[in-house]
Amino acid sequence: MGRMHLMVTILFLFTNVASQPTRRADSFYNMDQSWQILKSLKVLYRKMAEYDEVVKDVCKANDGANEQLYEKLGNIPSLEWNRHTVAHFPNKDQTTDYIRLQETLPALSAFTICISTRIPYNGVISFFSYAVPNNNNEILIHSLKPNKMRVFVKTFKDQNINFGFHDNKWHQLCLAWQSRGGLYTWFVDGEMRYNGTGLQTGSKTKAGGVIILGQEQDKVGGGFDRTQSFYGSMNGLYIWDRYLNQIPECPTNANIYSWGINPRPNFHGATYTTTPWNNNCQKT
Repeated sequence: MGRMHLMVTILFLFTNVASQPTRRADSFYNMDQSWQILKSLKVLYRKMAEYDEVVKDVCKANDGANEQLYEKLGNIPSLEWNRHTVAHFPNKDQTTDYIRLQETLPALSAFTICISTRIPYNGVISFFSYAVPNNNNEILIHSLKPNKMRVFVKTFKDQNINFGFHDNKWHQLCLAWQSRGGLYTWFVDGEMRYNGTGLQTGSKTKAGGVIILGQEQDKVGGGFDRTQSFYGSMNGLYIWDRYLNQIPECPTNANIYSWGINPRPNFHGATYTTTPWNNNCQKT
């Protein structure tokens, strides 16, 4: 709220109070109401002054960098849910921070999953976990260490490749898989980084499971291990029911799940803020 907005608010409030018909019996009520409004506005004005000082300090420290400025002020969030929404997982080594999607998945003989993330440290990370009865790792996208990725499609495959996304910058990580030939491909920022074969050739993933972001499920909907939790930020989850051999740099719509278009998921421990730009496309 800017200073001009504040003045308009003050004018509206006092005009509204003054315009009410005043009888002697309720004149004291109106005076008391006005006094309460004045006290509230005094608090608001003080908060705005504090806010202005923070803005000046952060702009000076970050040379006006918008994203850092927004995150410094991130405890004044917008509650809007759209494709610009950023999810924050603020705690390391915990089982409390995660996102549970309202949606499930159909049976799939192919899929592509893209997640935009910013990760400030090197460690074990669970990005995407899909669990069904009798298989907690029906689909799992998992980082074991900076140079080793693990994918589960019922069973797992490890890749000793340094994807270079543990640098506290925004990166888009995608996994594409198809049943034919068990082909699976890793993409980082739209570039293919690894091709493999023989992962669950001829099979289908099961329908009706639970999707969790930020934790690995050791039972459907739970059984988290604090040493495998996600720490950082996410902006954008997109799921297609086909193998994509080219990844859009800035996806806005996918035919199974689209961040900001599908209903807001359930946030547990993790928080979210909404920015007027798409971090996924900025890669900063």
